[in-house]
Amino acid sequence: MEDKHLKEILSHTQLMADENLKHRILHQIHTEKSLSPMKSAHSSTTFDNLLFIFGLMYAIIAILTIFFYISIESNPLKSTTFITSVAFVSSISSLYWLLTVYEEYRKHKRI
Repeated sequence: MEDKHLKEILSHTQLMADENLKHRILHQIHTEKSLSPMKSAHSSTTFDNLLFIFGLMYAIIAILTIFFYISIESNPLKSTTFITSVAFVSSISSLYWLLTVYEEYRKHKRI
């Protein structure tokens, strides 16, 4: 008898959770997720950028070489137009690569 009475008294003294507790906990988790920094699904590395940019640069230089070889019908290395075109493509590609590396550096520095 005493045990039942004691259990009944203890069951009434327990703190009951609020009805909105589950909602508040889920809201807190959602808020923490939204405030935490997002990780990108695909982060490109400097080496990937290097391969893509300079691979594209060499492809353009190869197309220029074929074009100048067909147009001039001699050695394109003797043409100042060809040398200027290659220097322009190389400098633009290098500048673009430099900017992508700097942008990646700033992203990592901020995080």
